[in-house]
Amino acid sequence: MRDLVVDTDVASKLSNVKSPNGYEPRSSAIASGSRSSPSASYRSGPEFCPGSQSTDWAPPRCQTRTVLTPIEFHLRTGDDPSAWILVIRGRPLTTQGLLVTAARTAAEFSWQGNPLAAVSAEVTGPDRSTEDVLAGPRLRTRRTYATTPVGDLLAAGFPVLATFDAPHVSVVLPEYDELRVRALIEIFGPDQPNPFYMRTMP
Repeated sequence: MRDLVVDTDVASKLSNVKSPNGYEPRSSAIASGSRSSPSASYRSGPEFCPGSQSTDWAPPRCQTRTVLTPIEFHLRTGDDPSAWILVIRGRPLTTQGLLVTAARTAAEFSWQGNPLAAVSAEVTGPDRSTEDVLAGPRLRTRRTYATTPVGDLLAAGFPVLATFDAPHVSVVLPEYDELRVRALIEIFGPDQPNPFYMRTMP
């Protein structure tokens, strides 16, 4: 197995990933924050290793990536964030797991010109129940999950972006650090068993 080198500068670089001061929805794709014109973001820092295992929360370095894909290209316009009810996240819901997940996202995508430190989740709404989400293709392979009202995330300063295919969303870390991740886990609360869990996809 290839040795992993931990870059101690990564955390400080990603700590600058901040969302706007206001959290009023201004587009059909973003619950809080405003949408700016997407443009490629360039950086010469390290790329984070998918599937890497590190005992330190600082992301490991594998290779150099110079261009980040603007997440603005992947925002949905059909959703109404004001109608969202719950955000549901499957495991892992641990500090280490969420830090690694957010680091992978930041290694690939940018938002408003900065690396996007975010974790994936799904949302419920008027036409999408909790049962629908838990039985869906992404979460039915998760043995446990946690949920929180969308408003609680926004009130705590975590923007929620309507990314990729519904009901997927990205919960943005206003700062990439252990303190913010612990706060996010506390908002989600304890894990619950998924009654629709399937060990393998049909």
